[in-house]
Amino acid sequence: MAIENVDLSREIENWKSAVRGEDVRSANVAAFEKIQGTVNDTVQNVNQAAEDSASAAHNAQAAVDSIQAAIVTATEKAAAAATSATQAAGSQAAADRSKTAAAQSETNAAASAAEARQIAEGFGGFDGTAASVKATDTYGLVVDALGESTAQVLIDAVANKVMNELIAKSNIVNNLLATEVGTVLSGALGPIIDQRLTDLMNKYTQLNGEAIKCMFGISDLDLNNATHPGIYLVDFGASSVKNGPDTGEYFTGALFIINSGNFLIQLFFDGNQYFRKRFYNSWTAWIKTTRDL
Repeated sequence: MAIENVDLSREIENWKSAVRGEDVRSANVAAFEKIQGTVNDTVQNVNQAAEDSASAAHNAQAAVDSIQAAIVTATEKAAAAATSATQAAGSQAAADRSKTAAAQSETNAAASAAEARQIAEGFGGFDGTAASVKATDTYGLVVDALGESTAQVLIDAVANKVMNELIAKSNIVNNLLATEVGTVLSGALGPIIDQRLTDLMNKYTQLNGEAIKCMFGISDLDLNNATHPGIYLVDFGASSVKNGPDTGEYFTGALFIINSGNFLIQLFFDGNQYFRKRFYNSWTAWIKTTRDL
């Protein structure tokens, strides 16, 4: 409410024209009462304005709070909408996968049905025995490889090999001392046997070479120099042999030489037997021990 200007002109005139103290007091009281009323109205107006301002501020804050609440609500609804959209997309993808899986299952079911039909057709003549089941002989046990036979024939062939042709592990021995009938040596013994045969052949060759040697075509044979151990076949004219026994015109026969280092023996056989020895480089004479062996 607007406050009008305070007009005290009348009260001032009354105060000027007052001649008595009572009149002056009355004029003052009237002026003060008028001023008091104006002041009270002013205070009331100020208080009302303050209340109106506070109410406006409150209403403004309420409006702000409402706007913020509306923004939050709108944001939440937008997020919920986005989530719903994502879930809807996921549901669509899941639906697509389910559709693909269903199609694959249908394909697999058709393949299984076809396979079952083929099996049923293959066992059309099945009478409950292996003899009526056709089978492919993969390894050519009873027919050519990959040829057609029956399960019973193949079973019989395998059983025969197991019972009559294959060797039980218990019958495989890993030593060279086994004597039981029906046992066989382990393959691990192969290298051992091979080495023993090799050693035996080497010794045989060595023994054979040392046992019998030939002394042919030597123009001058000095038996004092024949000291290497062994058995020698000799065929010389007696005149070409030095330090030999008296064998007549020919020196033909077998010469045995035994040498232990400081002691050496020579034996010669040509139908007769001749003997001599050497001890520390000293030779004895030849001794004829037999005649006409």
